[in-house]
Amino acid sequence: MINVGIITYREITRRSWIQRYSNILTRFEFNVSVYRISHNIPSFSGIIEILNILRWCKDKNIIYGWFAYPMTLIISKILMKPYILNIVGWKVALYGLAKNPLYRPLISYTLKEAYSLIAISNAAKN
Repeated sequence: MINVGIITYREITRRSWIQRYSNILTRFEFNVSVYRISHNIPSFSGIIEILNILRWCKDKNIIYGWFAYPMTLIISKILMKPYILNIVGWKVALYGLAKNPLYRPLISYTLKEAYSLIAISNAAKN
């Protein structure tokens, strides 16, 4: 069985669409678990968060992230595991670090390095 780790921001983990994705993957016989990040990177507390996620991700085959959080990139690079990003159009600009222009290059790199992107349109993907 393939272990999929969904990494998402704590405030949105109870949203119905995260449960829906988890249920779909489970129906296809993936073993799915969700990690709820509480801090953005870079920050001191974010470094502690990375250490916790590294322990959690050790048995995951695929890392699945939401809204282009750089956490997904960092974890996948350290553990040498593929990661998939779900970027649902304009939401990438509204959530997470995209509001801060200093972090935009990091988000751009996160999108470029993803193993795969799930986007609502080609415009969002590009």
